[in-house]
Amino acid sequence: MGGGKSLLKLFRYGLSVPITAAEQRHREFCRKIGEFMMAFSQLEHTIRFILAGALKLPERYSFVVTRNFEFANSCGVVAAVLGDQKPEKRQEIRELYERCKRLGTHRNALAHSLLTHDIEEQRFMGVNQPKQNVEIREIFAMTSLNVLQKKLTLL
Repeated sequence: MGGGKSLLKLFRYGLSVPITAAEQRHREFCRKIGEFMMAFSQLEHTIRFILAGALKLPERYSFVVTRNFEFANSCGVVAAVLGDQKPEKRQEIRELYERCKRLGTHRNALAHSLLTHDIEEQRFMGVNQPKQNVEIREIFAMTSLNVLQKKLTLL
Protein backbone atom coordinates (compact mmCIF):
# COMPACT_ATOMS: atom_id res chain seq x y z
CA MET A 1 0.00 0.00 0.00
CA GLY A 2 2.83 2.37 0.83
CA GLY A 3 4.21 2.08 -2.72
CA GLY A 4 1.08 3.59 -4.22
CA LYS A 5 1.23 6.61 -1.92
CA SER A 6 4.88 7.22 -2.69
CA LEU A 7 4.14 7.05 -6.44
CA LEU A 8 1.34 9.56 -5.93
CA LYS A 9 3.81 11.90 -4.21
CA LEU A 10 6.21 11.52 -7.13
CA PHE A 11 3.49 12.53 -9.60
CA ARG A 12 2.22 15.35 -7.37
CA TYR A 13 5.67 16.93 -7.23
CA GLY A 14 6.40 16.40 -10.90
CA LEU A 15 9.07 13.81 -10.32
CA SER A 16 9.38 11.06 -12.87
CA VAL A 17 9.61 7.35 -12.23
CA PRO A 18 12.19 5.57 -14.39
CA ILE A 19 10.66 3.02 -16.72
CA THR A 20 12.25 -0.08 -18.14
CA ALA A 21 13.08 -0.56 -21.81
CA ALA A 22 10.32 -3.19 -22.01
CA GLU A 23 7.78 -0.73 -20.58
CA GLN A 24 8.94 1.92 -23.05
CA ARG A 25 8.45 -0.54 -25.96
CA HIS A 26 5.01 -1.42 -24.60
CA ARG A 27 4.02 2.25 -24.42
CA GLU A 28 5.27 2.81 -27.95
CA PHE A 29 3.26 -0.18 -29.17
CA CYS A 30 0.10 1.17 -27.52
CA ARG A 31 0.74 4.67 -28.90
CA LYS A 32 1.08 3.26 -32.41
CA ILE A 33 -2.19 1.36 -32.05
CA GLY A 34 -3.90 4.59 -31.02
CA GLU A 35 -2.41 6.51 -33.94
CA PHE A 36 -3.46 3.82 -36.38
CA MET A 37 -7.02 3.71 -35.03
CA MET A 38 -7.32 7.52 -35.25
CA ALA A 39 -6.00 7.58 -38.82
CA PHE A 40 -8.25 4.67 -39.78
CA SER A 41 -11.27 6.52 -38.37
CA GLN A 42 -10.40 9.48 -40.61
CA LEU A 43 -10.07 7.16 -43.60
CA GLU A 44 -13.41 5.51 -42.85
CA HIS A 45 -15.22 8.85 -42.71
CA THR A 46 -13.44 10.10 -45.82
CA ILE A 47 -14.77 7.04 -47.67
CA ARG A 48 -18.29 7.73 -46.36
CA PHE A 49 -17.98 11.31 -47.56
CA ILE A 50 -16.78 10.14 -50.99
CA LEU A 51 -19.62 7.61 -51.15
CA ALA A 52 -22.22 10.25 -50.31
CA GLY A 53 -20.77 12.53 -52.99
CA ALA A 54 -20.64 9.76 -55.59
CA LEU A 55 -24.29 8.94 -54.89
CA LYS A 56 -25.13 12.66 -54.93
CA LEU A 57 -26.85 12.43 -51.56
CA PRO A 58 -28.05 15.65 -49.96
CA GLU A 59 -25.92 16.43 -46.91
CA ARG A 60 -28.82 15.88 -44.51
CA TYR A 61 -29.13 12.24 -45.69
CA SER A 62 -25.50 11.33 -46.23
CA PHE A 63 -24.72 10.08 -42.71
CA VAL A 64 -28.06 8.30 -42.35
CA VAL A 65 -27.43 6.36 -45.58
CA THR A 66 -23.70 5.68 -45.27
CA ARG A 67 -23.49 4.77 -41.57
CA ASN A 68 -25.15 1.42 -42.19
CA PHE A 69 -22.42 0.19 -44.52
CA GLU A 70 -19.65 -1.90 -43.02
CA PHE A 71 -16.23 -0.62 -44.02
CA ALA A 72 -15.53 -3.32 -46.62
CA ASN A 73 -18.98 -2.82 -48.13
CA SER A 74 -18.44 0.94 -48.31
CA CYS A 75 -15.19 0.32 -50.16
CA GLY A 76 -16.90 -2.01 -52.63
CA VAL A 77 -19.81 0.34 -53.29
CA VAL A 78 -17.57 3.39 -53.76
CA ALA A 79 -15.25 1.46 -56.08
CA ALA A 80 -18.20 0.29 -58.18
CA VAL A 81 -19.91 3.70 -58.36
CA LEU A 82 -16.72 5.68 -59.04
CA GLY A 83 -15.55 3.03 -61.51
CA ASP A 84 -18.77 3.53 -63.49
CA GLN A 85 -18.49 7.31 -63.23
CA LYS A 86 -14.80 7.37 -64.21
CA PRO A 87 -14.18 4.33 -66.43
CA GLU A 88 -10.72 5.59 -67.41
CA LYS A 89 -9.67 5.31 -63.73
CA ARG A 90 -11.57 2.11 -62.91
CA GLN A 91 -8.45 -0.02 -62.32
CA GLU A 92 -6.76 2.61 -60.13
CA ILE A 93 -9.96 3.08 -58.13
CA ARG A 94 -10.38 -0.66 -57.62
CA GLU A 95 -6.76 -1.05 -56.44
CA LEU A 96 -7.02 1.85 -53.99
CA TYR A 97 -10.20 0.51 -52.43
CA GLU A 98 -8.72 -3.00 -52.22
CA ARG A 99 -5.88 -1.50 -50.18
CA CYS A 100 -8.49 0.15 -47.97
CA LYS A 101 -10.21 -3.20 -47.43
CA ARG A 102 -6.90 -4.76 -46.34
CA LEU A 103 -6.45 -1.96 -43.82
CA GLY A 104 -9.97 -2.71 -42.58
CA THR A 105 -8.92 -6.30 -41.95
CA HIS A 106 -5.95 -5.08 -39.90
CA ARG A 107 -8.18 -2.69 -37.99
CA ASN A 108 -10.56 -5.53 -37.16
CA ALA A 109 -7.66 -7.64 -35.92
CA LEU A 110 -6.55 -4.81 -33.64
CA ALA A 111 -10.02 -3.99 -32.39
CA HIS A 112 -11.38 -7.50 -31.85
CA SER A 113 -8.43 -9.60 -30.74
CA LEU A 114 -6.97 -10.22 -27.35
CA LEU A 115 -3.69 -8.52 -28.14
CA THR A 116 -0.18 -9.38 -27.14
CA HIS A 117 2.96 -8.29 -28.86
CA ASP A 118 6.51 -9.16 -29.61
CA ILE A 119 7.93 -5.73 -30.12
CA GLU A 120 11.40 -7.16 -30.83
CA GLU A 121 10.09 -9.02 -33.88
CA GLN A 122 7.75 -6.13 -34.78
CA ARG A 123 4.64 -8.34 -34.66
CA PHE A 124 1.41 -8.32 -32.77
CA MET A 125 -0.57 -11.45 -32.16
CA GLY A 126 -4.31 -11.69 -31.87
CA VAL A 127 -4.43 -14.43 -29.27
CA ASN A 128 -8.02 -15.38 -30.02
CA GLN A 129 -7.49 -14.98 -33.78
CA PRO A 130 -4.11 -16.58 -34.49
CA LYS A 131 -4.48 -16.20 -38.25
CA GLN A 132 -4.49 -12.43 -37.69
CA ASN A 133 -0.80 -12.22 -36.73
CA VAL A 134 0.35 -9.20 -38.67
CA GLU A 135 3.53 -7.26 -39.10
CA ILE A 136 3.45 -4.08 -37.04
CA ARG A 137 5.34 -2.27 -39.78
CA GLU A 138 2.52 -3.11 -42.19
CA ILE A 139 -0.22 -1.85 -39.89
CA PHE A 140 1.58 1.17 -38.59
CA ALA A 141 2.70 2.48 -41.97
CA MET A 142 0.98 5.75 -41.19
CA THR A 143 2.55 7.49 -44.14
CA SER A 144 1.01 4.97 -46.52
CA LEU A 145 -2.37 5.31 -44.80
CA ASN A 146 -2.23 9.10 -45.09
CA VAL A 147 -1.07 8.92 -48.71
CA LEU A 148 -3.90 6.50 -49.48
CA GLN A 149 -6.46 8.86 -47.96
CA LYS A 150 -5.08 11.75 -50.01
CA LYS A 151 -5.22 9.70 -53.23
CA LEU A 152 -8.85 8.81 -52.56
CA THR A 153 -9.83 12.45 -52.22
CA LEU A 154 -8.05 13.35 -55.47
CA LEU A 155 -9.86 10.82 -57.67
